[in-house]
Amino acid sequence: MKITAGQLKHLLREVTSTQPLPRRTVTVEGYEVDCEVADTDGSRMRGLMHRDELPQGTGMLFVFPWADQQSFWMRDTHIPLDVAFADAHGKILNIEAGQPLSERKMLSQGPAMYVLEVPKGWFSFRGLEPGSILNFGDFQ
Repeated sequence: MKITAGQLKHLLREVTSTQPLPRRTVTVEGYEVDCEVADTDGSRMRGLMHRDELPQGTGMLFVFPWADQQSFWMRDTHIPLDVAFADAHGKILNIEAGQPLSERKMLSQGPAMYVLEVPKGWFSFRGLEPGSILNFGDFQ
């Protein structure tokens, strides 16, 4: 895939933007998370990089245009996270532990369309595991 100079400039502007992302409440088996929604290339690239905290009850929902193998890392992310990969129907495929500043790849165990990042331990504290369902209203 080729990218034009104009597309690259737009992407770089988006990655470095300080504009707040849209928000949406996501529920996982009845537990609510107030999420920022990363649904563009730039916002997905930026993710939670350079943040010093992520309060309990909040997270980031990454939305991809189609389900595919997803790969995440924690480069430039300073907070420990749980990273849940979910298929096009919101079913969690796997949950990975993201260590701050790690470049270890975390891969989805199947085609994922959504990735939910929350503070480390959020899923285990609630007894949630692969097979749990993300619900986010009209995204599904």
